[in-house]
Amino acid sequence: MQDLVTIDDFKQYKRINSTENDDRLDLIIKSVSAYVKSYCNRFFNDYAIQEKTEYLNGRDKEFIYLQEFPILTLTSVHTSIDGGTSYTELTIGTDVYIDEETGQLIKADELPFVTTGTGHKSVKVVYTGGFNEIPEDLKLACLDLVDYYRDSGFIPKKQVGPNTTENQLARQTTDIGLPPHIRRVLDLYRTFKI
Repeated sequence: MQDLVTIDDFKQYKRINSTENDDRLDLIIKSVSAYVKSYCNRFFNDYAIQEKTEYLNGRDKEFIYLQEFPILTLTSVHTSIDGGTSYTELTIGTDVYIDEETGQLIKADELPFVTTGTGHKSVKVVYTGGFNEIPEDLKLACLDLVDYYRDSGFIPKKQVGPNTTENQLARQTTDIGLPPHIRRVLDLYRTFKI
């Protein structure tokens, strides 16, 4: 799994010249990248070059959404009525087409992909999708999230000398543990399994 930002990105963003905390930063960056990918239900950059095989339920559906978008290349689309034991290939551009920006795979005849059999693994799609370069707003949200965890922004109360102070950012954080400004950006990229 590829990280969404690098140590160099973060050090440039925060104007850090030292290598003293690189191991800790690397761990936080890997964790933040995994968290953002899980929260958004997509991988962003892992399948931009490497092909992905995705299995979907196409029973009684004229269109379905692929997980990684924008779609960069569409290699093949197959349908199955027996849960993926055997497949029939569809012709791209004739039987099926794709909206590259949204990741929507659409049957050209406006009929469902399959109408009989099981919906489990009824559509198999091989493609590349996502981003070769992470969008700047997403990158900034990831850098802010790395800084949030690096600076312990998630801790509700901080000890400053003999005094305990309320962490205002932690109070504003949503119930899922994200500061509002980061959540707003991540929600723009979030997909939901259907």
